[in-house]
Amino acid sequence: MGTKKEVDRISDHARVKIREARKRNQKARIAKAKHDARERLDDRELRQQWRTPPELFALLDAEFHFVVDVAARAENALCEEWYGPGSPFFSDARAMSCWSHDGSCFCNPGFSDPMPWHKLAWQTALHGGVSVALVGLVGASQAWYEFVYFHSSEIRVLAPRAQYLKPIGSKIKPSSNMRETSITIYTPESDPLTPTKTRLWKWKEGILL
Repeated sequence: MGTKKEVDRISDHARVKIREARKRNQKARIAKAKHDARERLDDRELRQQWRTPPELFALLDAEFHFVVDVAARAENALCEEWYGPGSPFFSDARAMSCWSHDGSCFCNPGFSDPMPWHKLAWQTALHGGVSVALVGLVGASQAWYEFVYFHSSEIRVLAPRAQYLKPIGSKIKPSSNMRETSITIYTPESDPLTPTKTRLWKWKEGILL
């Protein structure tokens, strides 16, 4: 059996080890919490990046001849010129006063806040004489619906609904789109005093009613 001094020294050493272990555990818990928070943030961001079905975009592009995709990333841009994080042109189309003046713009914004995109689409049509087509949610909010009803040229309700492609690199499970989707078109002919015409577009059949 050791002396009292040796016992105290061992006890002190054990207490130091315990404190160090607690610090390591605390750091590990903090690191895990930060990692989980980043993953949740990444997941929320990815959920705003559902991609346009290529067959739907091809039909719209054949009609409007898009020159720029204003809500894109390098991995999902549908036009050679595109705006979004990492773009050599503009990193955030929402910070612009209006978009391209050289042709039609395509926009598939995230579902969480479509209003700024629609306002810029309208501004683009007013200032540049450019037709702009957007994929958005029908009835995303009362304010949104009132805006597009009086500022756009045409609303096309899609039948069947567009089945968006899941974001690249996402772990999100593919799912059927259970919400109505629409194409909102802004042109220089838009008249705020005249309610926008709403049409049913059976896009897979090539029928516009």
